Amino acid sequence: FWQQVELYIMEASKQFPSDGQKIAFVLSYLRKGDADSWANSFQTQIAKEAKKSEKPLKFGSWVNFQNEITEAFQSLDAQKDALSNLNQLYLDKKSMAKDHVA
Repeated sequence: FWQQVELYIMEASKQFPSDGQKIAFVLSYLRKGDADSWANSFQTQIAKEAKKSEKPLKFGSWVNFQNEITEAFQSLDAQKDALSNLNQLYLDKKSMAKDHVA
């Protein structure tokens, strides 16, 4: 998902001249499951900060948003994920990697 977003924003950069527009674009696609919950929480926090400071709503920088979303959705068990990915590799048409790992 993230690679597709970055590719689209890069190719349509004229449509996203500001960080806020990029962030709003991404948030508009986070509408199911954990992604929806995270997006709602993010937007609620931004709205609270704007209300408290009595300033217009600001999403912040694109780099900070990228870091936040990456941190929120990175795997909590990288070792387990790596083993799972290795087990799904095929060595040839008839055998899987897990058949050859001790």
